[in-house]
Amino acid sequence: EDSEGGLCKVKLSEPIPPHEGAVVGMRKNVLHQLKPYPSKINMGDHQYLGWTGSIKTDLPFPVADYEFKFNCGTQIEYINSTALTVDGPQARIGPVELDSLSDDPVFIRFLGDYPLPVVRQLTRDIWVSHHGGSLSIQERYELSNGGAVLAEPFSRLQFMISAQSQFPLNAMNSFDLALEPGVRGAYFVDDIGNVSTSNLHLEKDKSLWSIRPRYPLFGSWNYTFTIGWDSDLSNYLRVPYKAHHILQVPLIQGPDSFTYDNVSVNIFLPEGATDIKLSSPLPPLSEERFNHFWFLDSTGRPSISLTFSGLTDDDTQRLIYVEYDYTSIALMQKPLMIFSVLMFLFAIAYGIKIDI
Repeated sequence: EDSEGGLCKVKLSEPIPPHEGAVVGMRKNVLHQLKPYPSKINMGDHQYLGWTGSIKTDLPFPVADYEFKFNCGTQIEYINSTALTVDGPQARIGPVELDSLSDDPVFIRFLGDYPLPVVRQLTRDIWVSHHGGSLSIQERYELSNGGAVLAEPFSRLQFMISAQSQFPLNAMNSFDLALEPGVRGAYFVDDIGNVSTSNLHLEKDKSLWSIRPRYPLFGSWNYTFTIGWDSDLSNYLRVPYKAHHILQVPLIQGPDSFTYDNVSVNIFLPEGATDIKLSSPLPPLSEERFNHFWFLDSTGRPSISLTFSGLTDDDTQRLIYVEYDYTSIALMQKPLMIFSVLMFLFAIAYGIKIDI
């Protein structure tokens, strides 16, 4: 892959017999394709988004029936091509022969009164605790709004009027996070300190966490914050047979409509885990295995660090699988370590008392 594009190799499960066919589905995430037009607006103005690209796909073989669709969810306001048929929020062409299409770029402009949340960096730490029977997750977000920039200085009064009057607003004021049921110990902090503007609603089949940043995010505004919570380990862990464990955790658990430039996932297994095997839903850019030392660890926690790029909210359905062995002896490793330290300190204190 280079600046002009790339090639993708698809390996079929079995060969296609002569004069027969197969249906192959592919999906590719291409971020930062929507740009605000104009790039600067006043607070309360409508925001319009534009897409520029080719309606033609480069394929190494002739295509007799090719179809292109563009769905934006709102009324298309302008398009520079007469080849496409516009029907409300959709522009389409085909089925036609692929070679009959022009290579000229197409520009489509439509109404988009909503923020464009972009996570520049997500660092996701997952801690596995067999002693407490819990899974602790901490996520640090470097969040930005890719929408139109304010053409005038920010006015708190105008913002409150726009919010109450339901004027168009492309600012990111809040977002929701859907989590598994039974979440506990949730916290929300930023670089200043604890942020109290969040509400965790516990339901029977899920937990809904409504998070409101310390300030609204307009176009090009940034906000760095950390959230975390605990869940029952049984929601993520299976033990098919004695000492063998299979951990399954989501790749990401972010809100809807979020895109991610860079993602780091760090999984910290319990001290004493062995024979570790990893299965990732997507090929990571990098994979690192190391021992991480935490409080009263003697040999360190086996840990895995994975990095990804170009993720979207569709990837919340993807799971990372980690298999490892964890015996009852390993389970007693930390309690024995704590007991040994306490006995050592007691012996020192007792010796000092005798000397006195």
